[in-house]
Amino acid sequence: MTALLILLLSIASAIQSPALAPGSTVARSIASTASHTFDLALDANRTILFDIEQTGVDLDVTVTDPDGILVAQTLDFSGGTGRGQLLVAADKSGTFVVRVSARPWP
Repeated sequence: MTALLILLLSIASAIQSPALAPGSTVARSIASTASHTFDLALDANRTILFDIEQTGVDLDVTVTDPDGILVAQTLDFSGGTGRGQLLVAADKSGTFVVRVSARPWP
């Protein structure tokens, strides 16, 4: 099974990133047990709002800081269809890793 994944990214300032850019939309198909990883370069004290739309698959989204510490993740984002948001406050500068994983659902 594949599903459509859409990430709408809003960032408080113009920050360059190889995979994600302020105000951009990323739409990808994702297999039921696959994951997609994005690097996002951020300055300290920036706030990021991810708007996540899932269709046909449950998604788990995690964000780790430059030291690999989990700073945000989706909770109770289930049902296979719908939208959710994830707010991240960067307390340090560096490359954050955004991982979107699909998990099977009945």
